[in-house]
Amino acid sequence: APAEAAASSSAARRGPLHWQGRWGHWSDKGVIIVATCVGIFELAASAGAPSAGPRLDDSFEAALAELKRVLQEEIKRLQLQVVVAALHWAAVGAGELAHQRRRRILAGLLGDLGPCRQLQAAWGSRSLRGGTVDAAWARTFDSGSPHHLRRGAA
Repeated sequence: APAEAAASSSAARRGPLHWQGRWGHWSDKGVIIVATCVGIFELAASAGAPSAGPRLDDSFEAALAELKRVLQEEIKRLQLQVVVAALHWAAVGAGELAHQRRRRILAGLLGDLGPCRQLQAAWGSRSLRGGTVDAAWARTFDSGSPHHLRRGAA
């Protein structure tokens, strides 16, 4: 019962606003949208990358920083109304990119789906870290789309 009362109280403070989907959070002043779209990147270490361990992890971390910088440059070059809100590593399931030389990054993007997909098309697949890490932009989705909301609820 205390949990139900807390949830009810929290909903009452929010008023009639109904928010479902989008990457964001509630605050005292309303809903803060962090990402309207999400880009999924698949990274793979090439033969020239360190074989395993901390040096490989460092190589992927450096690739993440380079990916963010190059994305921001591409947005400026294409004159798109898109902001890179956040990049973070995504967990992968068993059997899915399970090989330690592959990683996945989720890019939280603030912008309409059209310009985000235009950015994806311009990106395609690129080499980072002097060719030691390949970064392919696998897909982009609207974080408020009905399909995404159904997947999140499952």
